[in-house]
Amino acid sequence: MIFRWLVLTTCVLAIALSLTAQSAEPDVVTLTPRWSAKDFTGMQTIEDGVIKLTNEVRKRYNLTPVTLYTPLQTAARQHSHEMAEKKYFAHESPVATWRIPSQRTYQAGAWDRKVGENILRITNPAQITANDFANEFLRLWLDSPHHRENLLKPDWNQTGVGVYRQGDTIYATQLFAAPLVVLTQATLTEESGNLLEITLQGKADDDDVNILVDGHLQKHLEPRNDGTYTTLIRVPGNTGIRDLAVALGNQLAWTATVDTDLKTHDILTPKRVYQKGVVGKTKVELAPYTAWRLRATAVAPKDHGPVSLVRNRVVQDELPQDKDGKVTIDMLLLPNPEMYTIGLAVDELLSELLYIDTSKPLAKAFQGRPE
Repeated sequence: MIFRWLVLTTCVLAIALSLTAQSAEPDVVTLTPRWSAKDFTGMQTIEDGVIKLTNEVRKRYNLTPVTLYTPLQTAARQHSHEMAEKKYFAHESPVATWRIPSQRTYQAGAWDRKVGENILRITNPAQITANDFANEFLRLWLDSPHHRENLLKPDWNQTGVGVYRQGDTIYATQLFAAPLVVLTQATLTEESGNLLEITLQGKADDDDVNILVDGHLQKHLEPRNDGTYTTLIRVPGNTGIRDLAVALGNQLAWTATVDTDLKTHDILTPKRVYQKGVVGKTKVELAPYTAWRLRATAVAPKDHGPVSLVRNRVVQDELPQDKDGKVTIDMLLLPNPEMYTIGLAVDELLSELLYIDTSKPLAKAFQGRPE
C-alpha cells in the first residue's frame, strides 16, 4: 500500500470551537485557551451535587464514573452565563465563533471534538436546598430521552457543570467528554530558508493522480478533460534526500530522488518509470520561503495501537510514544491558502487538535475549531 487513507469518526452531539493565541515571546506564539476557570463563577455546591448524582445514576447502570475536568466546567459555566445574559435557552449560541458545544469546549482548552451537552432552565424556583436543586436537574434530564442518553453514555469519563442564577431564573449546563488524545502544549515559530518548487506535467487519462513524498500523500488531483495535469510540489531545501513518487490510484507510475543539498539542475533524479507518459516534464526552481514551525506534545493511550500524525486528514507519519504515552509533533507548515488541520489518529480514530491559518499574522495563526 503506497499510502493510507484515514477512516474518520467524528462528533456526538456537537462540533467545533475557537481560541486565542498569546505571544509568549516576540518570535513564539503559544496556543492558549480563550477562557479559564477564573473567568466565570458558578453555584459550586449545586454543581458538585450534579456530578455526585450523575455518578450515582451511572453506577446503577454499571457505567464508569465521570470525573470533573476544569476546561469542561469552564465551558459549561460560560454557556450558562451567556444564556442568562443574552436571554436565550438553546445549545446553539448566537455568537458564531462558539456557536455549538464543541466550539465552546475548545475555547476553554478541551481540545477534543467529541462532546455531549445537557442544558436546563428553571424559572421561579422554590426555596429549596442545593441538594434538592441537583436532584431536580437529574430528574428532569433523566425524564428526557436525549439528555438521558448523554448521562448514560458508556464512553464518557469526564464532565463539567456550570450553574448560574440571574434574577428568578437558574441556568444549568453539563458537558461530557472522553478524549482519546490530550494535547498538552503547542507553539508556532517563524522559520526561513530555501524552498524547492518541483513542477510535474504529464498525462493520466481518467485516473486520479496521487503525489507522494517519502511515502506520504502530499497531493491528490484529477486530470483535465484531455487527461493532462500539472502540479507543483514544495520541498524545503537542505533537508537531505527525499523520495518523490507519482501514483495512479494505488499503483506507482513514476519515482524519483530529490537531493535538496545539490544544485538546482542536479536535484531531481528519476529512478523508475512504471507507466510511460504519466510524468512527461519536470522543472525544479529554488525560491526563498518563510514558514512556521509547529511544535506540540500530546498524550495518547498506549494500548490502542500506533499513533499517526494527520495533516488535513491525510496521514503523514507514525509517531513514537514514550513510556507515559507522550508523542511529539515537529513539522514545518508552508504558506497554504487552506487552513491546516492537525490531528492525531489512534486505531484510525481521528482527534483533530489544531487549526492553523498561515494567511494570518503569526500572532493570530492559531484558530478556533471550525464547524
